Amino acid sequence: QIVRAGAPYYLPAKIAEHVSMVGELLQFPRLVPKKVISVGSPVKWANSCDARGCANLVTPSVIAQRYKLPDESLPAAHQAHTSNSMAVAEFQGQFWKKSDLDGFGTSCHRDVSVAKTIGDEEPHGGIESELDIEYIKAVAPEIPLTVIYNGQFSLLKWANQISSMADP
Repeated sequence: QIVRAGAPYYLPAKIAEHVSMVGELLQFPRLVPKKVISVGSPVKWANSCDARGCANLVTPSVIAQRYKLPDESLPAAHQAHTSNSMAVAEFQGQFWKKSDLDGFGTSCHRDVSVAKTIGDEEPHGGIESELDIEYIKAVAPEIPLTVIYNGQFSLLKWANQISSMADP
C-alpha cells in the first residue's frame, strides 16, 4: 500500500518559527528499474592504476578525463582554497580502514586521506564507504575530507547530527 500526503502540509506560524526540520513524514515507493535494451560496444578507458583488474573500468583517471578535471601534474591543480572542505556520510557498519585506503592510493597514484572522522569508529572497512572516500578524494585530493559516520540509517537522525554540529 502506498500512502502519500494528499495536500501540502504546514506548521502553524507559532510553531514553525521554532522548527528547523520536519522529517520522515513521507516514504517513497520502490521504483521499478528500466530494462537495458542494449549495452553498446565496449569502450577502452585510460588506465593509470596498477591494480590487477582495473583495465577498462572506471578509475580515478577515467573520471578526471570524462569530467575534464585539472591535470594533477600541474601546480594549479594542487592549490586548494583554504576554506574548501568536503564530507561523506556513512551508515550501518560502512566504515573504512586506513590500510585499504593506502592500498587504493598507492595503486591508483592518488592521495586518499581522511582529515577528520565524526561519529563512532568501527574496526573494519566497508566496500561502500571506502569507494565513497576513494573516489571523492580521487577527484579532489587536496581538499580536506570529513567522514561523518552513524551506525543507524535514519536520514532524520543524520540531519539532526549535522544541524547540531558547531561547524557543519
